[in-house]
Amino acid sequence: QKLEHQKRLLADQKKTLSEEYDMNIQRLSDLEKEKTAVAAELAEIKGLFSGSKRKKTQERLTEIENRIAKLNSRNPEIEQELIKIDDKLEKLEK
Repeated sequence: QKLEHQKRLLADQKKTLSEEYDMNIQRLSDLEKEKTAVAAELAEIKGLFSGSKRKKTQERLTEIENRIAKLNSRNPEIEQELIKIDDKLEKLEK
């Protein structure tokens, strides 16, 4: 019974991590699209009085790039955690 409880807990952790991973992949895709759009907008900003708009757009682009970097660093962590869970589940099966 304790063994089954451990298996359920690990399976729940695996499901939660898998869902987080999938959501991160979707967020990355959305952020990459947004990054492309903002970079294109930035390239189009011209004119003598466009400094404020250029600055705000550049800040937004930097924010997007930081969010992408954070997600890209989290996904390998999730992958490692999933491998550990699979190893634990495999040991419990024996």
